[in-house]
Amino acid sequence: MAIYRGETQGRGDEDGQQSGRLGVPEFDLREHADLAQHTLALSGELDLACAPMLDAALQRICTERTEALTLDLSQLTFMDSTGLRAILLAEDLCERHDCKLVVIPGPAQVQRLFEVTGLLERLPFQSASARIQPASVQDAQFGVEG
Repeated sequence: MAIYRGETQGRGDEDGQQSGRLGVPEFDLREHADLAQHTLALSGELDLACAPMLDAALQRICTERTEALTLDLSQLTFMDSTGLRAILLAEDLCERHDCKLVVIPGPAQVQRLFEVTGLLERLPFQSASARIQPASVQDAQFGVEG
């Protein structure tokens, strides 16, 4: 598992204080790979400052013969339009590289962004318990020879 950390632009909380270490909110991207299945678990704030980190991981993963990618948004606390663009990049890259995409929904404030932009129906959201398997594993389970 790989862990990537970034600093976000920083928004204050109700008291005007910024979250995170030393007043700088954080963004974590945890990567887990199992055969040709990759999971990217995002936490913290996905914004202009951290979206390039996600973009780079998506570019790399989708060109590595990945068969399935899960984006777990369940631990995000904030996402702006740049984060939304990065999620749409994941959809585009997966489509171009014949990779199945699953998106685990984020908390209400993150899902609201998908709702107001009309993307709830477009993106493949599934519950956190849904796990996708690479085609080779599915074929082996069902006795299909490749």
